[in-house]
Formats: sequence, C-alpha cells, structure tokens
Amino acid sequence: MSRTKKSALVIMLTLAAMLCLIMITAPRSHAAGYREITYSDTTPVKVGNYFFKYDNDFYYSTEKDFGYTSLGYNKIATNGTKVVYAEDNKLMSRDLNTGAVKKLKKLPKGKRNYEQDYWNVSVAKGDQIFLTRSSEEKWTYWTYVYNVKKKSLKKVMNKCSLVVRCGKYVVGANAFQTDVSAHQKTLYKIGSGKLKKVRVLSKYCFTATYIGKKLYYTSSNNSSMRKTTLYRATVSGGKKKKLGAFTAKGEYGQAVISGDTITKTNCVVYFNGGSYLYTYKTKKLVKQ
Repeated sequence: MSRTKKSALVIMLTLAAMLCLIMITAPRSHAAGYREITYSDTTPVKVGNYFFKYDNDFYYSTEKDFGYTSLGYNKIATNGTKVVYAEDNKLMSRDLNTGAVKKLKKLPKGKRNYEQDYWNVSVAKGDQIFLTRSSEEKWTYWTYVYNVKKKSLKKVMNKCSLVVRCGKYVVGANAFQTDVSAHQKTLYKIGSGKLKKVRVLSKYCFTATYIGKKLYYTSSNNSSMRKTTLYRATVSGGKKKKLGAFTAKGEYGQAVISGDTITKTNCVVYFNGGSYLYTYKTKKLVKQ
C-alpha cells in the first residue's frame, strides 16, 4: 500500500473513531422522568436546569437564590423542561424554555351542574403523573394516573389521595379530610399504570412523611387523637419502631404531630395547651 493510501486510511479511521466517541458521549435528547414538587419543598430543588420551590406559591428559576417566577398555586410535576399541573378540569403543560402552554387532557367532572370536582397533581415518577380528584359533593377522593408517553388517563384507586412518595412507595389518605383529625392511611407501590396495596399504616393516622430512606407516621386510638404514637419504618413500611407515645389531658384533648416538624432526631408534639420538642433518643419533652 502506498504512503498516500496509508495516510488516507489513517485519516478515515481517526474520523470514524471520533464519530463513535461523539455518539457515545453525546447527551440524550429525550427529557428525564417526571417528579412532583410539593408544599414541603420550601428550599430549592433542582430538576434539569431549573430550581423549584414552594413559598405560598410554586416558583421556578435558573438560579438557586434569586430570579424566581411564579407558576401559580397548583401542585406541579416537572421533568426539568416542562411543568404539568391541573387547572379548571384540564391537565396542562408549560414549556419552561419557550413559555408555551398547552392542554394535555380534559379531566372528568361531576355530572350535575352544581357538582364541582377539584384536581391536583399528587406524585409523579417517570412517565406517570398521579392526580387526585376530590369531590365535596360525594365527600371522597379518587386517584388517576396520566401516562405522558401514551397520553392516557385512567382511574387506579377509589377513596385514595396520594400524599408522599419515596421511590416507588407512596402513602395515600383513604378518607376525605377537612379538619384536624386522624383517618386511615395506606402504603402503596407504584406499578405500570397501577397502584398495588402494600399495607395499612394505621386506621387513624394524621401524619405520614418520608425523611431520607425512612418512613415516619403517627397512629392514634381514634380520629380525635387523644392518644398518639409516632413510628419509624423502612421505605416499604417494614421493621417499624415506636419512637414515642403521647396522651393528651381531658376527654377532648388532642396529641398532634405535624409532618413538617418531624426530623431524624426529634419532633414537635402539640398537646396539653402547648408545643413540646420531643427527642427520640432521650425520650424527653421540652416545652417551647
């Protein structure tokens, strides 16, 4: 082979190798999966190139500490490029790069004119966005799932509003709740277009929240919550451990633990006319 042909061959092989390297290392063009932004996200959460947070409204920005723009009061799901939310019996999508808004799906509503059903995003994972449909007329919840790729919507659970998620596990409230009282909460596992029941956490549960890879939840003696116990369990609800038990004074007293006060080491208990910091390790209550 001549020197000219050898040089041409080397150049061709070099270009081929460079092309292969570009194809391997080039970023994927499709967007990442969706995840929910919740009322507990009061510190910025980064998804894609944007930061999201809740502060009496849902906001987004390209910068962590400033430049936030309101997205409205509705709960949202995002893949870092688009935001999905429910509004006036419609599932909507907004492109954060272009600002374009479009309707994804018309959502069912009450059959009679005076019935008003409310929709909101509950949790989201991958291509599945779970929605809560609530009816004050029928005093109940339903959970639906919208598949972004298939553009399909279907009901997956009656008497269920999903409240918190960790990975594939989600906690659902099974009773319509408008006051400070405890009702049944159930742990489910997300499947493809479905929810699978794992276990009932408690028939009278006021609070359930995930911190890291642990599930924290309360269990009371009845809906009035005079006696309340706080438990910690695995993500799937197993190996539960009692962290503390509290009894309020008086027939109508309540022992309430709010999810936003629970940490890995302590929580705040509201009872007996005050708020108390309770430390799991020492079992001590300190009035605040």
